[in-house]
Formats: sequence, C-alpha cells, structure tokens
Amino acid sequence: MSEKNKISRFRQNAELPARAIPLEKLEPGTRKILTEFAPGKTGENLAVACSGGVDSVAALLLVRAHFPALRGKIFVLHFNHGTRPECAREAEFVKKIAGALGEKFVASVIGKKGKSAGNSEDALRRERLAFFRRAMRANKCRILIQGHHAGDVVETALMRLARGSGTAGLCAPRPVQKFADETVFLRPLLLLEKEEISAVLRDAGISWCEDSSNTGEDYLRNRLRKTVVPAWTKAQGGSPANGVLRARKLLEEDDNALETWLDNCFFPGTGKKTPAVFRFDRLKDLPRALHRRALWRVLLETGLEKNIAAPLADEIVDALAGGISGKWSVGKTHFTFDGETLRVAPPKTAPAKPARETLPLPEKTKQRPQTENFTAERLAPCRKKFEEILAGKIPPAREVFFNATAVAGKKITVRPMRPGDAYRPLGAPGTRKLSDIFIDKKIPPEVRRALPVVCDAEGILWIPGLPPAHRCRLQNPGDTPLRLTWLAGNIPFSVPKK
Repeated sequence: MSEKNKISRFRQNAELPARAIPLEKLEPGTRKILTEFAPGKTGENLAVACSGGVDSVAALLLVRAHFPALRGKIFVLHFNHGTRPECAREAEFVKKIAGALGEKFVASVIGKKGKSAGNSEDALRRERLAFFRRAMRANKCRILIQGHHAGDVVETALMRLARGSGTAGLCAPRPVQKFADETVFLRPLLLLEKEEISAVLRDAGISWCEDSSNTGEDYLRNRLRKTVVPAWTKAQGGSPANGVLRARKLLEEDDNALETWLDNCFFPGTGKKTPAVFRFDRLKDLPRALHRRALWRVLLETGLEKNIAAPLADEIVDALAGGISGKWSVGKTHFTFDGETLRVAPPKTAPAKPARETLPLPEKTKQRPQTENFTAERLAPCRKKFEEILAGKIPPAREVFFNATAVAGKKITVRPMRPGDAYRPLGAPGTRKLSDIFIDKKIPPEVRRALPVVCDAEGILWIPGLPPAHRCRLQNPGDTPLRLTWLAGNIPFSVPKK
C-alpha cells in the first residue's frame, strides 16, 4: 500500500480502535485527569509523545477519540534521535498522521550533523525528556500523554530490581507522574498488553512504524524482552503482567504513604544556607525507611544525589536511624551528624583576591566546557568607559559590567538554565521569563541549553548574549565597575538589534 493510501486509511479509521478499547479499559487515574481537563477554559493544550510505534500511535488515537473536547488542542511531539537510517522516515510518518488528524506536529532538534549526543539508554531518555519539556513549555502544555503499556511495567520492574531500587523506583512507570514544575505525565495504556494494542490497530487497518533497534540486543531492556520475559512467562504458564501491575500499584501506595508520613514529621531546617542544617530529632525511634527518605531529600536539596554510592548511603542511614554521631565525605562535601542534627558543609575555599576574582563554580556540571570559565575584575571608575556602557557599545556576548557595590560580598555561581527562570534585563520595565526572552530573540533550543546562567543569592545576574540584571546596573560615572567575562568566547548565535 502506498504512503498516501496509508494516511488516507489512517484518517478514515482513526475512531475504530476506541470501539475495541473502550474508555473503561484506560488506566483510571489518567482517565479522571483527562475527563476534568478543560483546554477551552484554561487556554492549555495537550501534548502527546509519538515515536510512530504501535503504542504511541494507539495512545494518540484513543485519547483523541475518547476525549473529543481535546481535538484541535493536541500537540504531537516526536523526538528524532538520529541513531538509525529510518529515523527521518518515521518523523515524516508521524508528521503526516498528525496532519491527517488535524493536530499540530512538533519535531525535535537533534545534535549536529543529525547525530544524537549519546546512544546509551539513559542518554537517549534524557534527550527525549528534555525535548518534551521544552516543547510543552513553548506550546502551553501542562500534560503529556505517553504510550507505555503493561510490558513496559514488567521490563522496568526487572531493570529496577537489578539496580537495587526501593519503592519509588519499583513503582515506575506510574500512570500519573507529577513534577515540581506542575507538569504531569499520563500513561493511560498501562493496563493493556502490547499484543492487544497491536491486534486492535491491525484490525482497524491502522499502520505504524517498527523500530529496528528493538530487535537488537544492544540495550538491556531489549535483552530482557527477548529472553527473560518469555522464559518467565513459560515458567509460570502465563503472562506475569497482571501480577506485576498489581505489585506496582501496591508499591506506589506504600511509597505515597511513606512520603506523607515523612512530610508530617521531618522539617528540613535551614537547608538553603551554608552550611545546610537538617533536623533529624523528630525522626527518633521512627522506622529506618523514613531516615533513608529524609537523607534522599537532603541529597536532592544540596544537589548531591549523584555523588553518593549505595554503601555510603547505607552507612549514613545506619547512623541517622541509630542516633550515632559521625562524619562522612560525599564528593567534596562534608556531612556531620551529632545524633540529632545533620550538617552539610562545602569544602573551604581560599578567599579571592580583591583585584581579580575567579568565580566559584559548581564541582561538576553536565554542560559543555564553555560554561565553566568565568573571571570577574574590579576596575577603577572611568567616565569614558561608563559612557560606552551606557551607549550600548559593548555587546553582552562575552562580557558585561555591573556596579561592584551591588554584588560586593555575594557568592556568584554558574549553573544551567532551569524551568521557570526569570529576571529583569537592563532597561526592561519588569521581570521576564528566560524562555520568553529566548523565543523573542529566536535563540534555538540547543543553544539555550549550552548557555550558562550566572547568579547571586538574589537571582540571575547575566546570561551571555542577554543584557545584565537591571538591579546591578551602573548608575553614574563614579560607580566602580565589575567586569564579568566569559572566557569561552562569543556565543554561537547573532543577537538581533532592538
């Protein structure tokens, strides 16, 4: 059948899968949220992740059929990893089916020369999720639909068991996954097995793309799918999916209960200060599981969750639960526990020279190397320099000037961009979100991720290529300028004139 005929049939038969998979067969939690979702009233749109595979195509069709109020408000998001020859063809297929349904299509922007930044399962997943979040923010989508099914739950459980995960890891993927930035990922097909989904689409004459990488053995998930799961199914005389789905649900209930219990008895204390102080006295004589979760919250708040190995975490939990004093090194950070209070102190650093300062940077970042080199230099007041700055003759691509008094004594740090970042650029009437500024200046997403964000305790000071913060501006020729220079060089885009 020609591609044109496939798309035509797709348009004609798009409603048929919903007859074979009624609304009641979708996961109840996702069903409730989608029923209450009112895009016409809120101005929000709905995002659907679609690779072109059978599960994501089914998710798109079923959500659209069972919730007709969402039609015309759906953004079909497709991430092209660029790892296989057929990736471009799959992207074109998803674009055509989105068009056939009258929905909007948003494709990824992959790495240079069409290559993904990494081929590991984890690297590909991080890239994909980052794209989803960018596309959701840009298109006013708070909810993302994903096509995970029962088989994904079984495979994930095996992978997480081998990794030594606790309840939070073992109850993944959750049907409803909420994030701190208020975005929500929904997986309405979790109660359905892939064979059933495939049969329904096949009977409806709906085509999809087969990912050739799924047949290989490069990835652990594939190896489990091809060997372990069939052996398990044969050993017990039937699919393990129903039992694993129930176990996942029970583990999620336990995880939620423990998190609620911890919320009621653990007060982090002065976690935003240096050194950070966390009170564990309210957890005395309570189950060890709460101490472990409290430690994880400490690690998340201090940004050290990836710097600690499991044996060291177990050792610290032993001390916390037993009220035993101790001292540990986590990365380059020191943890000290006196039986009731845990203190987290960064390593001591030598004071910077007043004439020329090297900005304190995070120990390591996953950003590109050009985000790591900054210098700050205090200059003598100069009318000529002041007039040049005031006239905008010094573009902010690699250096800016602040009022040294405004940033005196403040710790200046460099970090990647975060969701919700905002500041007041020099001369602007008020605060604006970075994402909006980047969109106005037509700065592509892959460049945004490469740009460092320079901050002090009050917020953002500067992003290379954008004006400095208005609050730290030079106001008269007698002000002492602080020149901040990005040693990595000019940014890889042209900043349009106002």
